[in-house]
Amino acid sequence: VLPLALFLLVVMTIIGIMVISNSTQSDKSIQSLRSNAIAQQGAEIGLRYCENVVMTNVDDASKASSQEKSDFTKVYATSIATQDDTNAIWRTKANWSAGAANRIDIPSAAYQKSTSGDIKIAPACIIQKLGSNSYLITARGFGNDAQFTDTTKKDTVKTGAEVWLQSVITPES
Repeated sequence: VLPLALFLLVVMTIIGIMVISNSTQSDKSIQSLRSNAIAQQGAEIGLRYCENVVMTNVDDASKASSQEKSDFTKVYATSIATQDDTNAIWRTKANWSAGAANRIDIPSAAYQKSTSGDIKIAPACIIQKLGSNSYLITARGFGNDAQFTDTTKKDTVKTGAEVWLQSVITPES
């Protein structure tokens, strides 16, 4: 009986270890998906905010808030021919540093709506003229677990989720 009991104890221990390992791996996967979803939402908020900055200021600047007017001054006026242009300023790492002349940090009111589940790291975007009357908007969103190589610049993500989105917008006016 003793050898059978010891054998069953070893089998139960192995099964227990496998269950715990599987549970931990599932939790990591869920956290990764959650972080990516938050980064995606942040990038979308940044994209929509910057599209609104362009539309409001170009179509009817009298309706633009003081924040939107201030952000519109950060639009890089040197036009590029296509969104794949190698001279696009969104391609340069220094332009994504905190405080960079053309980086627009999305106001917290645009992405923090409640006390729980908020996006904790501000999305950012860059707007550049594209052709004669269009604008290329590039936005970045970050997961709440994102860590940066330089916490003051916040230009390069070391770990955590980061999502980039682009749109081309052509105002009516």
